[in-house]
Amino acid sequence: MTQPTPVRRLDEFKPAARFAWCVTGSGHMLDESIALALRLPDVDVFLSSAGEEVLPLYGWTLAKLREHFKVFRDNSASSVPVGSSITATITRS
Repeated sequence: MTQPTPVRRLDEFKPAARFAWCVTGSGHMLDESIALALRLPDVDVFLSSAGEEVLPLYGWTLAKLREHFKVFRDNSASSVPVGSSITATITRS
């Protein structure tokens, strides 16, 4: 069986390009997902509130993530705000 050819090699990205990696509350294949993110250069991790809750179940803390990635946490509620304009609620932690 032949190895698949990547659509784009890492050296083809612009020098300032970064990867955005999102973690949700599923937890399914979280260890494998983070292992893959660790192989990529310049990764920013975006955590949903539920994603932040499941991290400790797999041995990951915010501090441990910050050793490897820029971490952004979602501080919004699980529903869209009603009666006001929607504003960005993701903050870097």
